[in-house]
This record gives sequence, C-alpha cells and structure tokens, in this order.
Amino acid sequence: MKQYQVKSKTITKDEELNDIETYDPVGSIHADIQPMSGKAQAEQYGVRIAYMMVAYTMDRVEEEQLIEIAGDDYKVIRIADWGSHKVLDLEKVIE
Repeated sequence: MKQYQVKSKTITKDEELNDIETYDPVGSIHADIQPMSGKAQAEQYGVRIAYMMVAYTMDRVEEEQLIEIAGDDYKVIRIADWGSHKVLDLEKVIE
C-alpha cells in the first residue's frame, strides 16, 4: 500500500456572489490503487472506464473528495464498505 494525498471541497463566494469551488489538502490515506477493468465496471461506466481507478483502503474517505495519484486528481464517486476495507471508485478530474 502507498500513501496518497486527500483533498476536500471548500465553497466560497467571489465579489459577485458566485460559488467558487476549491479543493484543499486534508490528510492522506494508505491504499492499493489499480486501473479499473472488468465487464461489470465497463457496463456500469462505459467509455469513462478509461479514466477511472479502483482503490482499496482501510482509511476514512468520503464521496466527492479528491485523491491525488501521480500528479492527477481523481474524485471519489462511489464507496463500498466491506467491513474490513473499503473499495473506492475513482474518476479522473479533467479540467
């Protein structure tokens, strides 16, 4: 397992009262992260699977948080809690 930085969303307002979303580091997790693959995931996510990872961790993570992997940010879009560990579906943030 490797250590990865976790970021949480903060919403502020600009001078015209528009919402501004920023993500700030809030800690780290230890996880085993691999590219997403498999027939079930391909059926569920379609072509998006090319930009997705799956992470296995025992640490606390919330949906909508970002995990930084090799300089790229991935959003936690689904968490399956298996008791002894969690399985996270991650989607690359493309700006």
